[in-house]
Amino acid sequence: SRDGTPLTKWIERPIHNLPRYNDYIADYDEVWTSGATELRPLSLSVDPISTGDPIEQQVFVDSYLRYAYLSTEVMGGGSDLFPTAWVTLRKGEEAVQSVEMFAFDPSSSTADSSLMTFRWVENNAEFEAIQQSLSPLIVATINDEKYEISLVGGDEFNQIGDSEYSCKISSVQNNLNIGGTVVSLAIVELQRGDQTWERWVFDNPAMNRDVIEGAKHEEDQTATATFVDTNIAFTYQVGAAPITIVGGLDDNSYVMLTTIRGDVPESKQLSIGEPVLLTPEVTITLDRVESNAYQDTRPRIIPPLQRDPSASNMYSMIRVVIPSENRTASTWLPYHHYPIESTKEQVRRFQYKPTMVQLPDGKVVEMLFSRASAKLPVPVALERFEVDSHLGGFTGSTSSILNWRSVVKFLDGAETEMAVSVNDPKSYGEFWFFQSQWDPPDSASQGLNYTVLGVGNRHGVFQMLFGCCVAVTGMIWAFYVKPMIKRKRQQAVYKEDSK
Repeated sequence: SRDGTPLTKWIERPIHNLPRYNDYIADYDEVWTSGATELRPLSLSVDPISTGDPIEQQVFVDSYLRYAYLSTEVMGGGSDLFPTAWVTLRKGEEAVQSVEMFAFDPSSSTADSSLMTFRWVENNAEFEAIQQSLSPLIVATINDEKYEISLVGGDEFNQIGDSEYSCKISSVQNNLNIGGTVVSLAIVELQRGDQTWERWVFDNPAMNRDVIEGAKHEEDQTATATFVDTNIAFTYQVGAAPITIVGGLDDNSYVMLTTIRGDVPESKQLSIGEPVLLTPEVTITLDRVESNAYQDTRPRIIPPLQRDPSASNMYSMIRVVIPSENRTASTWLPYHHYPIESTKEQVRRFQYKPTMVQLPDGKVVEMLFSRASAKLPVPVALERFEVDSHLGGFTGSTSSILNWRSVVKFLDGAETEMAVSVNDPKSYGEFWFFQSQWDPPDSASQGLNYTVLGVGNRHGVFQMLFGCCVAVTGMIWAFYVKPMIKRKRQQAVYKEDSK
């Protein structure tokens, strides 16, 4: 539901014979690999075991990844126009920077859009408009007359045309993030006769205002903006980025427009893979352009040498396939350490990101890859969590802790309370509880919000002890008793021969 309450509880389906230590891939097109990985598809049927299962179709697992994460890459050959360019800036042999730019989505580009951008045009008229808008421009309108104002700052007021107004540019601040909105601002000081005041000129004229001492600041500035003199108005055109790469021209060429060497725009032809001088020391190379690009998200397999051995299967993933006569639904499910019911039950350090899957019949369900859950005999509540530290107290390092202790209460009517620590497990019924994990404090939280207890039983303990005794007895016989018997027999043979 909208408030995070689950509509139903999780309905489990066990996955039998799921591997744990190796990668099993059904199709190379479903993953990103960094080396030679053998195709080893799985075909594990995941059958329902309870009533009320929302998935009527069969469910299969055809891939398992031991250590991977979802990664998005931009590919070519899509069906929709979405121009994307890859560019490399190089200064000598040392400084190299590669960027990815999207013509229709500049905010997703890895380049600073205030310095470099990628534009796509449909005709030469649009290209000419970009050329004209490359340089920043402030225009003052006085009694329906327009005057261009130089953006060069200075200490002296300059007369605006032949009018009675003078101005000077105090500062220019582009691409300011104000409350999630990116704006550009030029601060202009105006003078008329003996009167002097300051005006803020934004790239959005509706936000323009004069700085008036004592005026109240309202949230809706567009409605309350006041001006000292309404006979003069300003518009501010930020101009394109100092480096603008343009594609989509009639001759299928690519052009770089730049003002990096001065206020006058320069135009240079770009060819794929050929470096072009940007400055005497810096070159720019257009590596690749895709007009119909699209984003493809797949798991990226981490090479074995780069994996953290202590992570166990925390970064594992499976691919589930739900076939039908009309279409087949498939998705990747990342591993969740606990099958948390909803965002309301989520705790720090444990993710809750169920995957929305549209079934072949149109129904939408949430799926999650986790461990099987088992009911406890009674609910368990944490009363308090105690940390025993060495001399000097807890320093933030685990090495300063002597022991962790969870004081828990079993809600069985008798309100049984017991202290569970690391090396002192306690039993309740047929289960044993021991301290497993805790919530340490960090910069984001004071911690100690929950505890994690390990739960086990002693089923089969005597059989295991008997097996250990048999193994020890066998080793004593094999490595001590039997060699002694053989040695004594050999010595007896030597004595007989000596006689």
